[in-house]
Amino acid sequence: MPHISLRFAGFGARASSPHIETRVVPQGTTLKELCESVDAPVDEQRCLALMDAGPVSIVLNGRQVRRATDLQTVVEEQDVVSFIVLAAGG
Repeated sequence: MPHISLRFAGFGARASSPHIETRVVPQGTTLKELCESVDAPVDEQRCLALMDAGPVSIVLNGRQVRRATDLQTVVEEQDVVSFIVLAAGG
């Protein structure tokens, strides 16, 4: 079973520093299934809605997940999945 890293940046009390956790997931787990299982303010429907709205970026191994079809990507051993709240400032 693959070991993956989850990185959460900009969520609630964790906004100032990212929270990183390691998970063991069943072989064949997709990003969509991972979104459904994370213990954060991100679930599968919010993943899609937030991707469309733009306030959260989902990044797999440094590449932004841009389309709903990308959520069907199977996570592999040592993948890093990041959920990043986008913020504007000046």
